Amino acid sequence: MVFVIFYKSATIEKKIVKICDAFSARRYPDLSGQWEDWLWTVVREKSIYHTLNLFKSDVSGMLRGEGWVVKASITDARRAIAGAHNRYESAMPSLLEKVPLPWPTPPTYFETNSFTWAFQ
Repeated sequence: MVFVIFYKSATIEKKIVKICDAFSARRYPDLSGQWEDWLWTVVREKSIYHTLNLFKSDVSGMLRGEGWVVKASITDARRAIAGAHNRYESAMPSLLEKVPLPWPTPPTYFETNSFTWAFQ
């Protein structure tokens, strides 16, 4: 949820800052002239939280997401997961494992080139 608050005095600003700190809310600087940048930031954060809400949590607190990866891209996916794991220095392991069958039919996948990419 996002709130936009406009105020005029320093006293009100101090109260707003205290309330935001109490609820661990993010505060953004003055938006005059930066409305589109701010809106993009909010949309991006909402999409991240939406994606994280699709993950399943287990008893140990680990988040688990299931999806499809093309066989040719498994190495790239493992490398990306390891890079993200190292960047954030998480104590929890990051894994990419094959889920046992039965799985539904995988989605169609067509290798693209510079011409066919626009049609995907």
